[in-house]
Amino acid sequence: MELNLKDLLHTWDWLQQRRLRSVRKFGAKQPSPDTSSPCPHLELVAFYPVGNVGTPLPILISVRNLGAQAAAGGISISFPEISRNGEGAYVEVADSSGGEFILREAGDELMSSDRGHPETFTARYLVREVHFSPWKTDERVEFRLTLTPSRAGTFTFLVTSWAANGDWSRIARTPVVRDMVDQQNHAAFPYVFSALAHG
Repeated sequence: MELNLKDLLHTWDWLQQRRLRSVRKFGAKQPSPDTSSPCPHLELVAFYPVGNVGTPLPILISVRNLGAQAAAGGISISFPEISRNGEGAYVEVADSSGGEFILREAGDELMSSDRGHPETFTARYLVREVHFSPWKTDERVEFRLTLTPSRAGTFTFLVTSWAANGDWSRIARTPVVRDMVDQQNHAAFPYVFSALAHG
């Protein structure tokens, strides 16, 4: 499927201007700014809540580091209803502020690391990530994806972000309230959208 870059960029601008579907309850669920350590703060998640099968749906995630410079950071967006890319939907990276893109599907090896203790396990569903290094104080990073449903139904995606200090002895994450966790057992913000069959 070929995406029209001009139309896609116009959509990103439109989403950003209107803060479409931006979450209004971030404050209580995110870490308090701490200037002595890295502190990721989710500023915006924008997406269309309803779309059609076969039509690319843009997703825009914006995160800012409100704390000290991080040695590394990342944004993760995972899709519990999608085991592998193309099974139910295609999830493609459209753009980001830079960094290394990672795709993991069901059966792939995933790593989780907190306080310098990495744990490896097998992925149960699709996750797209971007990792970047370093992450400067007050620097905003964006992760833009498109999701193209290949079947009708309801899809959930989970968003989380992290930032590590210089020796990786502390990894700050957002959100901090564990109302929902992703497959890496990290607290995550959940979002839902619906794909409609063509009438």
